[in-house]
Amino acid sequence: MGKWLKRLGGMILISMIGVMLGVQWMSEQYGLSQPEPLQLADKGEKHSSKTTERKKESERPHVPQTEGVTNVVSELGQVTAKGSQSVVRSGLERIVGAIQKGLSKE
Repeated sequence: MGKWLKRLGGMILISMIGVMLGVQWMSEQYGLSQPEPLQLADKGEKHSSKTTERKKESERPHVPQTEGVTNVVSELGQVTAKGSQSVVRSGLERIVGAIQKGLSKE
């Protein structure tokens, strides 16, 4: 019974990784996945959010939007993805900032 559960768990884990890689590949193919650089303050300098937002909008490829059509699952996925992205991004910014401070010994 224990071997069977381990094999089942391994198969589920491999399947989930495959699904995540497939979703990432498809979003890259359609231009939906654009990596954003981390916003690190270099020696007290802060970038203005307005200029970076304009820059991001101009760099994104045009994705046609259909008006009047709403997909609840898609909307929920986008909100969840944006929330988790902001949490992970802020964590990464703190970690990278702490490493940079530690290396520069300021």
